[in-house]
Amino acid sequence: MGTSCMETVPAAMTKSEPAAAAPANVQGPAALYCLAAAAFSGVLLWMCFQPLAWGSYLGWVALVPFLVLVRSQARPRFLYLAAVVCGLAFFLPALQWMRVADRAMVAGWIGLALYCALYFPVALYGIRCLDRWRLPLVVSVPVVWVALEYFRCFALTGFPWYLLAHTQHDLLPMIQITDIGGVFLVSLVVAAVN
Repeated sequence: MGTSCMETVPAAMTKSEPAAAAPANVQGPAALYCLAAAAFSGVLLWMCFQPLAWGSYLGWVALVPFLVLVRSQARPRFLYLAAVVCGLAFFLPALQWMRVADRAMVAGWIGLALYCALYFPVALYGIRCLDRWRLPLVVSVPVVWVALEYFRCFALTGFPWYLLAHTQHDLLPMIQITDIGGVFLVSLVVAAVN
């Protein structure tokens, strides 16, 4: 069976090694804290866009609660589930406008929200892998985030909406750097600050 980049094989316990030295999977309140942080990050991301449009402020910190998952000791399966919750907490309310045109669009709304939410566990996996290589989060987060945004813009006919750069639509000095590197440069800067 293959192993992911974040799985570790516990060392055999010896009498001289204390029990606390073995890697432990955190359960209970710490796991609930991770789930709450992920959901809160999704809500913060949603608040960056219409109807609230507080992105010029919240966009700079909206990913911070999500990034708690990167170094959490909770079970990986739980962390990736929390990442999906983060994505759903963002995309379900952000895309709710799709259902307004026709009742049949409810399935499309939920399907697209689920598809877009799946980018969050992929982002978490990529950031955790780069974190294992000791890359600082200020490097790994923007690289992974922008790569996935770029992929989402073109994969399966593309969905270039609700990018991290779009949170800065009211901040003229930020959006002017698109002349240099496009919308992905703005996303890179905002993700790096997060």
